[in-house]
Amino acid sequence: MDEVVARQLDASLERALDAGVFGVPTFIVSGELFWGNDRLVLLRHYLLSHQGVV
Repeated sequence: MDEVVARQLDASLERALDAGVFGVPTFIVSGELFWGNDRLVLLRHYLLSHQGVV
């Protein structure tokens, strides 16, 4: 593996762990963590209900 890619992967992993990610798929939106395929409906609802909110 390219050294630059390895460093980027390590940095991404560290950020994910710091954010509380423990599995896939995980989405973090505005500090809210959505984990697992069964949460995709909740993620969609969250995104639709927060449209236009900055």
